[in-house]
Amino acid sequence: MRLVIVYLLFICSYQANGQCDKSLVGHWRVIAAFNGEVYFNLKTDSTFVSSEIKEMYPDTTSQNRMIALAKDIYSATNFNFDKNRIYRMYLDTTLQIEGRYCFKAKDNILQLASKNS
Repeated sequence: MRLVIVYLLFICSYQANGQCDKSLVGHWRVIAAFNGEVYFNLKTDSTFVSSEIKEMYPDTTSQNRMIALAKDIYSATNFNFDKNRIYRMYLDTTLQIEGRYCFKAKDNILQLASKNS
């Protein structure tokens, strides 16, 4: 009975790993981001802030500061995905997070897991 359970767990974990796509392997930088408060796209130079942020910071100067801060942070963020399903997130050249990833291309879902997640 124990052997059957171990075998089933092995098969399930093997199938789950087999569903991960390796098309993300390489070095990536952030082009666009939305953190729930601020959106920006570095390619198109489009930005906006959420209605909640507009209420908290009604003047456009404060909103523009938030946008500039988000652009500074996210434009310096880059990711490295290796073939062994390990990812590393860097801010400029400083390693911030390391963990495992699984990209399911057919569903367009990227799962990231780290020690602190």
